[in-house]
Amino acid sequence: MMKIKICGLKETENIADITALSPDLVGFICYPLSPRFIGKKLLNSAFIQSIPLKVKKVGVFVNEPISSIINYQEQLGLDYIQLHGNESPEVCQSLQERGLKVIKAFAVDHQFDFEKLLSYETYCNYFLFDTPTIAFGGSGKKFNWEVLSNYNGSLPFFLSGGIDITDIPAIKLLNFEKIIGVDVNSKLELSPGLKCVMKTKKIIQLIKN
Repeated sequence: MMKIKICGLKETENIADITALSPDLVGFICYPLSPRFIGKKLLNSAFIQSIPLKVKKVGVFVNEPISSIINYQEQLGLDYIQLHGNESPEVCQSLQERGLKVIKAFAVDHQFDFEKLLSYETYCNYFLFDTPTIAFGGSGKKFNWEVLSNYNGSLPFFLSGGIDITDIPAIKLLNFEKIIGVDVNSKLELSPGLKCVMKTKKIIQLIKN
């Protein structure tokens, strides 16, 4: 069964409503330049750590120093570290050696060189393939999924980039051996960081059924 990750949450009541729907993972943007940045208030509270254990917590970072990532992880009780910038395999290795699980995101298009992923595989738990954008994700736009037929790696991956409810039937028919789930963000939003609960419920049901 495919996993679903709901990313870009930042309002406590909305987080409670979304996690009650039991997505597999929820993502919190720890990148201050993002409109979905969790903010100091949420970072300094114990709320995120109170999320049910069955819902895995993912911190999303963009070229953040390792020491800062560790600080976020300790404060929020993160289960996964998602690296969405230009982080090297060595950064992934350093985090893994500290006992952290790593998701490395890549912006892919028809020119993307999948061979460069080989040096990351040992140090990551999952890859995430997203649409190229100068804003490091959250573009609301899809890329051509056919390029993923060029991926011959061993690591499972999440599909991201402008995914909406109407895309789920087609995604479930994709013949990619290593696709493990979808990452959904902007298409569920009422405003940046605020997800529509009913729409989120529907997309989770479609993925799980």
